[in-house]
Amino acid sequence: MPPYRVGDGSLERNKDHANVFESVECQTALETYMNAINPYHILWSSPWDIAQPMKFVVLDDPLTFERVFADPTGDSVRVLDALSRPECLLTGEDTNWELKETCHAGALLNYALINTRCFNRFGSVIRDSHAYYAPDDNSTPEQDRLMWKQEFEDAWVDAKCEGLDPELKFDSDRYPGLYELVQPVDQFDSLERKISAFLVELAARLGDDTAGLTYSDPFNNYPPGNGYQYGRISKVLAQYNFGSLLRFGALMRKYRPSDEPIELSLRAFNFLAIVDATSPNPGEHIEFDWEWVVRHICVPVVIPPSTVDAMGLVDEPIEIRSCKEIVHDLRQRDLKSQSLLDTLDKFEQVALDLGVYE
Repeated sequence: MPPYRVGDGSLERNKDHANVFESVECQTALETYMNAINPYHILWSSPWDIAQPMKFVVLDDPLTFERVFADPTGDSVRVLDALSRPECLLTGEDTNWELKETCHAGALLNYALINTRCFNRFGSVIRDSHAYYAPDDNSTPEQDRLMWKQEFEDAWVDAKCEGLDPELKFDSDRYPGLYELVQPVDQFDSLERKISAFLVELAARLGDDTAGLTYSDPFNNYPPGNGYQYGRISKVLAQYNFGSLLRFGALMRKYRPSDEPIELSLRAFNFLAIVDATSPNPGEHIEFDWEWVVRHICVPVVIPPSTVDAMGLVDEPIEIRSCKEIVHDLRQRDLKSQSLLDTLDKFEQVALDLGVYE
């Protein structure tokens, strides 16, 4: 790929990539790649994002762009069917994960995402976060490729959205019952965004595991929906303090270091050991993406200076310890838990396989 900008320090973006979209081979590769991606992974795609459970939990039936765009018209019909049935309209703290199929939980999430991504964006915004390197950051070729990659992904989503039937957009004439369900709406709220949040959270109440991992930024209520309050997996993660894993990531250790790094590492690995262990309750079993977990802990993230300032992080990031040193420190503590020792062994082997241990 060419440099992202036409020259050093220039704000003008290079346009030499236009021929990429004229190549059938490249279009096919992009289609294959995008169809397999979870749309929420694009929403939270910045390397310096705070880690979301959506990224490290392996789901039996993961959401993909292919599913979202497969049958939007049929999904809209299924949504209306679910909203017409009293047993599907769960409220308060109610959940019933057994109704996932009969109440079309997947269609509720798909339809909410179609409207969030295609009809009710923040202007042209597709992502809640993205990697951006300002001209003064002097981006590397690898960082340029990351910005190009984001542009290709966004262009693919735009093209899919342009091909949709405009009748799929939330409309009070077509869906009066849906608008009534989310009333009243505060003066500064987006009614359509509130509808999307309602559908996402209803999908979580009804057992869609992806919806049950959703989290909305409280600053801008985007992406809509706090399904984590009702999801099966989120309840298990919260019970065992998954925040320790998030705080122990390389990003946080580098830019927001803990006063007790060894204790934090112990809590994080205890969390991994407890949740990774086979649970007697099938509903509590959670599978981790161990490659993601290892990279999250072992691979340092370099945030460009312009973003460090915007995020209010420490002026001078610290040097973080390698995963080899972390594992060594923990083993020196004379650990008694066999599950914790097994987790350290698994973590160490994956880190060695990925070449990020030292």
